[in-house]
Amino acid sequence: NPWLRPEQIQSSEAAIERKLSKELSAVAAAYHYRLRELIEAVPVADGIVQYQNVSRYRATGGEFELNAHLSRSLEMAGSAAVDTNSIPVGPRLAP
Repeated sequence: NPWLRPEQIQSSEAAIERKLSKELSAVAAAYHYRLRELIEAVPVADGIVQYQNVSRYRATGGEFELNAHLSRSLEMAGSAAVDTNSIPVGPRLAP
């Protein structure tokens, strides 16, 4: 496909880490991704596919982590994450 363009991504990420006590620390992070010109195989004829730039996606999410150092040989951690699972924002057909 002579009209095929490279895929593009823009990303923003931020994180903060804080020591809450001698034994306890926390990390919080957030991100936002924008993907454009994603390449997919598109059926164009019987059994024939053509690679085209057809879609765009956005994904936003965050994560929280808590770490506890209970002793010299024992550490515990827990985390939770939330994600929008890449929401399509519209198809775009190649010429």
